[in-house]
Amino acid sequence: MSLRIEPGSRVTIDVLARELGVSQTPIRDALNRMEAEGLVVRVPHAGYRIPPKITRQRFEDMLELRAENQVIREALGRLHTHVHPFRLLHDTQVTHLAVAEHEEVVAAIAARDPDAAAYAMRRHILLSGERFRRLFDEVKGSDGMTVKA
Repeated sequence: MSLRIEPGSRVTIDVLARELGVSQTPIRDALNRMEAEGLVVRVPHAGYRIPPKITRQRFEDMLELRAENQVIREALGRLHTHVHPFRLLHDTQVTHLAVAEHEEVVAAIAARDPDAAAYAMRRHILLSGERFRRLFDEVKGSDGMTVKA
């Protein structure tokens, strides 16, 4: 999540165990959980790799689903971890804006106003989409994306 290990990098159990001063068992358990969340990819006979950065198309697909039903929102909540490194790498201002929008949602919930809460959440999703689209337009990386000077 902190981008300490770059997307595409290899992750090995023995190196992590030595680095963290623990046995391989908790590392293996953590990597298995991370694989279930899509945070690492198991490569047969080669350990694990950090998956590539999220693409614009994947982001657009996630955004579209995020505005539909509760089951899909719960599933997408688990995918949030893929957007977080992109946000950290490219624009920390996005986080500050999202926090303010989250506060509006919480305030509406605290006021027991479901319509205002739904409105604030939908507004946040749409504004997030606009912010991330701008980032995708400005930033391009190894998958055909280059940083705008």
